Amino acid sequence: MSAFTDFVQYPQYNATFAGNAGDVAAALMQAPDYGVLARLDVGQAPHQISFSADGSTAYIAAAGSDQITMVDTRKLEISGHMAAPGVPLGVIPLTDGKSLAITRFHGEEVLRYDLTDGTVSGHLTTGGAPSLIQGPLPGNRYLVSVEKANSVWLLNADTFQMDAHYPTGSRPFPAAATSDGKYAFVPNYDDDTVTVIDLVGQQVTATIPIGKNPSGGAVLPGDEFYAIAVRGENRIALMDTRSYEVTGYISEGIGESPFSVVISVDGKKAFVNNTASHDVSVIDLAKKQVVTRIKTGEIPIVMAVHPDGNTLWVSCEGSHDVYVIRIPE
Repeated sequence: MSAFTDFVQYPQYNATFAGNAGDVAAALMQAPDYGVLARLDVGQAPHQISFSADGSTAYIAAAGSDQITMVDTRKLEISGHMAAPGVPLGVIPLTDGKSLAITRFHGEEVLRYDLTDGTVSGHLTTGGAPSLIQGPLPGNRYLVSVEKANSVWLLNADTFQMDAHYPTGSRPFPAAATSDGKYAFVPNYDDDTVTVIDLVGQQVTATIPIGKNPSGGAVLPGDEFYAIAVRGENRIALMDTRSYEVTGYISEGIGESPFSVVISVDGKKAFVNNTASHDVSVIDLAKKQVVTRIKTGEIPIVMAVHPDGNTLWVSCEGSHDVYVIRIPE
């Protein structure tokens, strides 16, 4: 049975594939709503996607190939590779514009790699299995979840130092923060809770039961709600960021094994990657309803929206490629 059978009321986009477009602006005009502009062979088991300050380069952590793949975002073509042994899951460009911060999931550290020659120029010890690097928060700070150490670290991208760290529940997954950088929310995958951290007061303030296997979320525009993918229940929970109460769920139109939530640049849409039905649900945030689902490659595991707001980038761990999808205005 098709994964889409239960959701025929939603338009389904099975992706007109534009190939490596060469001229992304032209491809955006020609592609249908949520059409796929490119499928990029970036290496095995791609995970985090981040962008240079000017948006011209995408950095993709190809965890299974022990490398970072660089993509020219204007041509949608591979522009280079950098070796990064140790299963790199997370990658961000640092504010000096000359280096990357990269996590080693099969290790206990975040490394700084020089973009000119690929050499390691710094390391920060975190404990076992650091994963994605989430942010930025005000002050160019980022949150790094460390799954085997049950903790979250606060990385300063200006100084390449860890400013603080906090205990979490069992197996913390990627964290999210309010826009003012005051509060962080961390899904604890193995104990079905969310840890709430007061980043100003530098303390954990609450641990909230949320449902089976919470995996990734985002604070919605306005900072009133934290939307968290409850992977084991195939739904999105909406938590009030002040009372920590779950005020509702989005289930209809969410696929199988939802993994994370990413917000569009204009704040009007949310994207949910469904890792078992191999698609992305698009939520109209004003209505809190799914409006469509987009077919992707196998196991869409990590997403990122390009800074210009025009494209959604999806790392597909199972098919070993990255989909670049047009976001209609």
